[in-house]
This record gives sequence, structure tokens and C-alpha cells, in this order.
Amino acid sequence: KILSLATGGNVEKLQQCLKGLKENEVQDLITRHAVKGKDIGAFLRAVFKGSPCSLEDGVSRWLLVYRHCIQLVESGDLQVEVVSDIIGLLMLETHQLPGASLIELADMYTDAIKGEVCR
Repeated sequence: KILSLATGGNVEKLQQCLKGLKENEVQDLITRHAVKGKDIGAFLRAVFKGSPCSLEDGVSRWLLVYRHCIQLVESGDLQVEVVSDIIGLLMLETHQLPGASLIELADMYTDAIKGEVCR
């Protein structure tokens, strides 16, 4: 439904749909798309489209997506092509986030790298 709302261009309905989801539901949807290897880029773009960074809950959802995607990528359970799609999209969209969120995101990446080094 999220993909169809995003491609249909009805941003308000897309925002309402995403607002109705709990964090764990968003994470589950991301995981399902990533594991299937199908349309993960389109799905993430749809979530971002329905989560404007001008709204606090939009920024929170963006950070949730980034956090969860980092965990998925680190898990080693995804196909290399899917990992590449996720990382590429996240890098391209980072400029949308406000400054304070970029700092939080940088901290997440740093923690992820430290975790890799300490293994």
C-alpha cells in the first residue's frame, strides 16, 4: 500500500498511512522488502516521501529507517545487491536531514564502525 500511495502521488494519504504505523511495523516492512530483495529502494524512497523532514515525526521516521537499515546491512543476511541498493540510497538522501539529525546519524555510523573493530 505504501508503494502504491507513493507512486500515485497522494502524499497526504501516504503520510497518514505511515503515521498509523508503529516503529516495529515500519522496521518489519523494511526487513521484509530487504530480505525479498525486491523494490527495497522504491520502498525506502516511499517512506522518505511520506516523512517530511520539516516535521518532527518525519525526522524521527527517517532516523528509524537509517538505524534499522544499518542493522540490516551489518547482519550479513542480505544479498550484496540489496546491501548496495540500501547504502547507495541512504547516502544520496542524507542531505535531506536537519543538522542535529546528521550529528545523530554520524554517531550511529561511528558506533557501528567501533562495533566492527571490537569484534
